Amino acid sequence: MATKKETAKKPAAKKTTKKAAPKKEAVVIDPNKLYTFVVEKDTKHMKKGFYTVDGVMAQVLIDKGLGSVKS
Repeated sequence: MATKKETAKKPAAKKTTKKAAPKKEAVVIDPNKLYTFVVEKDTKHMKKGFYTVDGVMAQVLIDKGLGSVKS
C-alpha cells in the first residue's frame, strides 16, 4: 500500500476588494449656449472632428454616445 504524503496547507489568500471608480459629475448643458462638440472616432453618421452645436443638440449627441463637449 502506498501512503499519502502530507503537505502543509498554504494560508488562504487575502480577499481584495475593488474600489469603485470615482463618478464624474454630470455637466449641466444650457440649451441656449453654443458648444464645441468633439467626435473621437468616425461613426456611421458623423466624421471624427469638432462641431459647433447648440445645447439641445449637444445633449442629444452625448446621450447617444457619439462624443463629448469640449470644456
